[in-house]
Amino acid sequence: MSRTETAPLVPRRLASATLVVLCLLVLAVGTWLLGRVLMAVPSVTAALLAALLLTALTRPMTVWLSRRLPTWLAALTTLVTGVAVIVGILALVVDRALAQTEDLQKAASQALADVEQALIRSSLPVTEGRLTDLEDRVREGLPSLLPGPAAAATGAVQVLGGIALALFVWFFLLRDGPRWWQWAMRWVPSRRREAVAEGGDAAWDVLTRYVRGTVVVATIDAVGVAVALLVLGVPMVTSLACLVFLGAFVPIVGSTVAGTLAVAVALVSQGPLVALLVVLAVIAVQQVEGNLLQPLVMGRALHLHPAAVVVAVALGASAAGVIGAVVAVPVVAVATRLAEQVRDRPA
Repeated sequence: MSRTETAPLVPRRLASATLVVLCLLVLAVGTWLLGRVLMAVPSVTAALLAALLLTALTRPMTVWLSRRLPTWLAALTTLVTGVAVIVGILALVVDRALAQTEDLQKAASQALADVEQALIRSSLPVTEGRLTDLEDRVREGLPSLLPGPAAAATGAVQVLGGIALALFVWFFLLRDGPRWWQWAMRWVPSRRREAVAEGGDAAWDVLTRYVRGTVVVATIDAVGVAVALLVLGVPMVTSLACLVFLGAFVPIVGSTVAGTLAVAVALVSQGPLVALLVVLAVIAVQQVEGNLLQPLVMGRALHLHPAAVVVAVALGASAAGVIGAVVAVPVVAVATRLAEQVRDRPA
């Protein structure tokens, strides 16, 4: 006696698609909640992210030193070396900027006076009295944009606390990072442990390549822009080159902003012709970066389409400000690598 097979109430493909959509919704809600929690304490989040990125950059030095020194001493040596390099660069930037600020202010004042005279002599309904009144209003409104003493003190405490936390976490990630990962793996079910371990290794490999590649590319960009500014006689070369270096950590957007500042300084100090040459130099450096350095240094594993990079940076900046803009691209790169890992892994 044969049994009559009943058709399922929901087609199998529709049920599978529904399950996938539900899983994606759960992941999206979980990601949103995690983001809200992290952004509730932005100074702590920034410190943890900075420690993670610095660990990805300096971990090889600790591994090399660990073959000759105790692990804790190797981690401490790496930490002290990294802090010395960062502080040295910041001190150099501040010193050179302060040394040339007065000259730049004079050039800016002269350029502003030339613009005012051109406007007065033009056919536009602009008089010297209106321009003077506008300058007075701007000068009176500037103090209101500055934070008060209490807000400034609170901000300073948060910054110092964030720096201390970043250094603390950075040291222990260098010293105990592998042991922390092994401890975390014990909480994963044994049947999933291998897959999670492979995913973690792949994610760390992508993050490491991204940070190191970004440092190399940023250094080459900064040197290229610095050479162009030196040849053209633009002031504040060291400060502008460091801004280009930092801007490289926010792909496309950061380089554009840093290049715009360099063009503005050239326009104020040297005039429109030199500013135009700086624009051409910045465009040339960006073309070399996008078409040669990025594929060569970072490799195909981190290759993302420029449109994906711009969208990721925009979403990250709108969701979490500067922190989101900095971490958007590595997060997308890691997520892409994990998705490829899941796709290529046998069921």
